[in-house]
Amino acid sequence: MILGLGYNCASLILVYSGGKPLSATSSALGIIALLIYGLFLIFGYLGNYKMYRLLTFISFIGLGYGGVISHVLNFSNLDLYYSFLAWFLAIMINLIGATLNLIAFTGNYKRTGL
Repeated sequence: MILGLGYNCASLILVYSGGKPLSATSSALGIIALLIYGLFLIFGYLGNYKMYRLLTFISFIGLGYGGVISHVLNFSNLDLYYSFLAWFLAIMINLIGATLNLIAFTGNYKRTGL
């Protein structure tokens, strides 16, 4: 989540500085989506694991399709990205998030309190 917020904030800074965004996707919408995702995490913290796992499954689909597949499909349109590295980082950040959400959905994590 922090990586995604950092990437999207850096993209917004570039745009507001008169530059090109890091990615083809809307940074503002990305930030909003990640903040909503942060609300999903509250269910796990409160011990409502059924709701937490459902929401992490929804997040897995969103990050997998919208965050990984959509960027991979843009390989032939790298001009939509700030650089090849920005394209690659967009995929990797979303792949990490999708993987962590898959782990959460399947329940393969240790339940600990904060």
